[in-house]
Amino acid sequence: MKSGAINNVIANYNTITEKLVFMKDGTPHNLTNTTSVDTLTIRGRQFIPVKDAFYEILIDAPISLFIENKSDLIDPGKPAAYGGRSQTSAIDRVSSMQNGDLFYNLEIPDEYNIKPSPVFWIRKDLQMSSFLSKRQFLKIFPDQKDVLEEYMKQNNLKTDNAEDMIKLVEFCNEIMP
Repeated sequence: MKSGAINNVIANYNTITEKLVFMKDGTPHNLTNTTSVDTLTIRGRQFIPVKDAFYEILIDAPISLFIENKSDLIDPGKPAAYGGRSQTSAIDRVSSMQNGDLFYNLEIPDEYNIKPSPVFWIRKDLQMSSFLSKRQFLKIFPDQKDVLEEYMKQNNLKTDNAEDMIKLVEFCNEIMP
């Protein structure tokens, strides 16, 4: 906590709602006051609060790398022609309910899929920038674009792979003044 206190609780991070759920007196609760949290450690991985979500710290250096672990809940769709399924119907599904800080997890039927859709973030000169593609990443470093592009090509680095992004940002920290 920012106060210096350390709280050990049973917790889980819901990547669909981007909420931290913790147990208090045997009841699950959402963490509603993220401003009081300094760092969250889950299984040795560190997370920092950003707005109402938590970003995992992948590299803590002058050029830092974070990942916003998000997921999409994919509806199985409605039956369509020839035994297929259509996901174009405009349907809202609810996977959880919240009443104040109390959190009620609703069972997700087996036919639904959870698709990870992480967003990477760079902190450079105290400025946070997100990226999903190579083009967006290179825009963050316009002066080193050619060097970074060549490094990515030589090492076959993909911007949707966390290990590749760690290598790339470590390289950025080596070549940047």
